[in-house]
Amino acid sequence: MTEAGTIKGVQCNNETYEADLVILNLPPTALKKLTVNQDTKEEISPYLDQSAHYTYVYDIKLSKQLPGNMTNLLDLDNRVYLNVYSLNNPSSAPDGEGLINVMRFLTANEQESNNSNEESRKVVEATLDSVYPDWKSNMVGKRIINRAKVSGIARRTGNRLLPLQSQSTNGLYFVGDSTEGHGSLGMPCYDSAYKVANIISNEK
Repeated sequence: MTEAGTIKGVQCNNETYEADLVILNLPPTALKKLTVNQDTKEEISPYLDQSAHYTYVYDIKLSKQLPGNMTNLLDLDNRVYLNVYSLNNPSSAPDGEGLINVMRFLTANEQESNNSNEESRKVVEATLDSVYPDWKSNMVGKRIINRAKVSGIARRTGNRLLPLQSQSTNGLYFVGDSTEGHGSLGMPCYDSAYKVANIISNEK
């Protein structure tokens, strides 16, 4: 909801929430339906419907469950996302055993060839070494997919982030690159979320 080019709140499921600052983290289908002013629609339209592409996947099965003090890790420098899948989804492994899913996001150049497979393996295993030093001795199986297309997660590095801070609506911010996807990682774009948080912090 806007008034004179300034955000006033959000209406969702017939509920109205007043706010002078709104951060939107939505897929393209939802962004297109927003009842914001026409200027904002025109502002975000060039960024909509960017495509998801490939990621490097390294799954390992462990003979023991891992401690529950850290279930997810995102390393932006090395483009690695680690998910202790058996803690987030207990039914994915037998009682007492563990399952870790690690993904390395590929750059635009890496998307086009398989030449980065060995580098990706080294980076992923170095991450595992630093976080779970005993993973090799407890590993009972592994699966590597050099180029896995994971909708909404495997973002092409060259995707353009949404404008972050709207120029047409005061108090409106965007997180994401408008890649369509589903599930817990279908919409977040952590890099832009970090940038938006910094913008808001610096303004206060």
